[in-house]
Amino acid sequence: MNKYGEITTTGGSGLISLMNVASCYIDASDDVVIDYNNGSSIAIASAAALVQGDADIVFSVIKKSQEQKWDKVKYTIPALSEDVNAVTFTF
Repeated sequence: MNKYGEITTTGGSGLISLMNVASCYIDASDDVVIDYNNGSSIAIASAAALVQGDADIVFSVIKKSQEQKWDKVKYTIPALSEDVNAVTFTF
């Protein structure tokens, strides 16, 4: 079973995996990037620059999901400092 984070975008919402996360950071493009242990990654992008506080928000949801029992599998990622316009998965 997996745990997911629901993120709202300008086009709706989507789910991202919160399991097996290796790191969560802001990259050179000012996107929040989540790297996974298997080598894949997700980039959360905005038309404007996201900031370290946004990465902290996403990481806190990841951390919270790992600390709780398996009775909850979907967590809401709160609004970030800018509207999210893309969530890109790279394997």
